[in-house]
Amino acid sequence: MSDETNLVFMVGTGRCGSTLAHELLCRNENVGFISNIDDRFGALDLKGRYNSAVYRNLPFSFTLKGRVRFAPSEAYKLISRKTGIYAEPFRDLQKGDVTPWQRQLWRDFFHIRNQRQECTVFSHKYTGWSRIGYFAEIFPNARFVNIVRDGRAVCNSFLQMPWWDGYSGPYKWIYGILPDEYKERWHAGGDKFHELAAYCWKILINSYSTHHDLLQSGRLLEVRYEDLLDDHIGVMRDICAFSNITVTEKFENQLSKQKIYSSRKNSYQYDLEPWQVSDIEEIIAPELQRYAYI
Repeated sequence: MSDETNLVFMVGTGRCGSTLAHELLCRNENVGFISNIDDRFGALDLKGRYNSAVYRNLPFSFTLKGRVRFAPSEAYKLISRKTGIYAEPFRDLQKGDVTPWQRQLWRDFFHIRNQRQECTVFSHKYTGWSRIGYFAEIFPNARFVNIVRDGRAVCNSFLQMPWWDGYSGPYKWIYGILPDEYKERWHAGGDKFHELAAYCWKILINSYSTHHDLLQSGRLLEVRYEDLLDDHIGVMRDICAFSNITVTEKFENQLSKQKIYSSRKNSYQYDLEPWQVSDIEEIIAPELQRYAYI
């Protein structure tokens, strides 16, 4: 990846609104990305030459989440064919995990797609562990946009996802060993799943909060999902400015057509019992305070 090319990672804990943010960013004609078609047909190792043009010119109904569509992808299948470290590590990935082989693999992976798509910025989204230390080591000029959502809402969403492996217990999930302090407290409370979801979010969000150096150096931007819902055009302008992406008239026109649904912003208030919300708040209070949710 050349120094003249921006690589921007859109990241978050999962169920945090990063999909919306990334899909909005990819509406910009200067931004390249990996599509769900590239991922689905990973054996073909597609480079996505026409991803941007197709995505921007398709009717919005053909790009909406929850149906057969064409859209940016986290590309776990495609990337896992090349390296097993990326998709489901049992802990966060750090700079010390980078090997020369991995460094070259990742640089080639994004560089060839950036060239083929002829974009000035290449953006990739992933969720779960932050992996910021890992990718910052491989790409010293990369920037990271961390989408943060109210932890109570994320916990509520975890509980509704069939893929959330907390229902198998913390001994089988992909989020690592539950710290003794958390484990003892969880067992003492009766092994409640909503509390385990709270510990899950707590572990993941804290994997992002350790990168103060990147935050201070201007390589990491934290964006609250709720702010994106309230003013998606304004927030996307801020993300573009941070990412050195030109805000064009075409891009603003795309944003103006995007329908933003905020009806589930505080859905945890009616999806969960009040006492369950209180349990969650007790566990994640420091993190909610850090991001000004309480």
